[in-house]
Amino acid sequence: MEASADVFDEIQRLRKRVRNRTVLFTVATVVGIVLAVAEAATLVAKNNDQAQGRQADVELLVGMLQKLAEVSRDKGTQRTLAMYDVFVSAARYANLEWQQNELCANASAQQIFVSAFPNITFRYREVCLSYSNVVGAPEIQKYLGAYSALVLALTKLDNAISKDP
Repeated sequence: MEASADVFDEIQRLRKRVRNRTVLFTVATVVGIVLAVAEAATLVAKNNDQAQGRQADVELLVGMLQKLAEVSRDKGTQRTLAMYDVFVSAARYANLEWQQNELCANASAQQIFVSAFPNITFRYREVCLSYSNVVGAPEIQKYLGAYSALVLALTKLDNAISKDP
């Protein structure tokens, strides 16, 4: 009976840990979006600083991909460990197009996410569509909207992986 209580306590502790990480990730995402919007005002005023602003955005995405890798690794299932490898590979690049290629154009990555639970597959496709919109957005206003959508899509993918049984 005591062993069952220990197992139950461990499960509760792990659930709380996942919930805490999800909350932290959500807070970080909101802060990231606020920073992106604040950065937008600066970029509109200083068009020549556009490249620097986009590089800062990419650096935030690298951090988010690293966070997704951690969540996938901590989940510890065979499926999420494969996702971990994809996220680590994509996070190596401080370039939106290279991240997109590693995450979305790579056949191995596609297979991992398409064979996942439907919610994860759906969120993965949202991320890939959002990457396409960001990479293809030459104007700053379109870029900022697409970038915010990408940050949100990555957050939703993180939440789906966290909730994956």
